[in-house]
Order: sequence, then C-alpha cells, then structure tokens
Amino acid sequence: MSDFWHAKLAVGAGPIELHRANADRWRQANYLVQVMVVLMNHARLVGFLKKEHGNPAKDIPLFKQESEGCEPWPDDVRVEFEAAATARSRLVYELCIGTGQRTGDVVQIRWGHIKCKAYDFT
Repeated sequence: MSDFWHAKLAVGAGPIELHRANADRWRQANYLVQVMVVLMNHARLVGFLKKEHGNPAKDIPLFKQESEGCEPWPDDVRVEFEAAATARSRLVYELCIGTGQRTGDVVQIRWGHIKCKAYDFT
C-alpha cells in the first residue's frame, strides 16, 4: 500500500488534528478532511451521529497549494507542439487559447453552446 494512505493520527484525535498532523503533505491532508466530511454526513444519515452534534469535519479550512502559478509555454515548445499535433489535439489547443477555458471544459463544448458567433459559458 502506498505511503499516501498511511495518515498520521494519534488515537482519539479529531479531523482538525488529522489535518494538522498531515500538513507536510497538503494534498493528502486536504483529501482526508474531504473524506471525513462525507463519512460524517453519512454517519448522520444512518443515525450513527445525532444531527445536533453536527459534522466535526465541516468548515475546516484546507491548506492552499504553494505554487508560482502556470507559466506559458516557451515559443519553441509551442511551435513544436503545433507542428506535431493531430487535428483533434490542435483543435482543443486552439479552443483553449481562444476561449481561455481549461482542457476539461473545452472537450465538453457542444455546437449548442455557440450562439450568434459567440460561446455561451453558462
């Protein structure tokens, strides 16, 4: 089993302590809190927890990813991709650049989203 799944947690600790104990791995710490929210909601639905006790994992602020943001492709990489890309890859690439949308959003665009020569983002 991967080290990812071996969370550090003292016996009897709650979701906040679980989150803090895994702070050195921000994504794992955030994921554990997100899973705890779902589990606690389910526990309330099946009657394991009383509704008035609330969800102890809810509203725990998640760690922010430390990043310098995305960098645009250098010109030589862009030119190389444009020369080697398949027609479909080039289409997605051009739509991403032209609309400013993420790849996942672009591949979901349908003709019905385009009205009066404009893209409907909603």
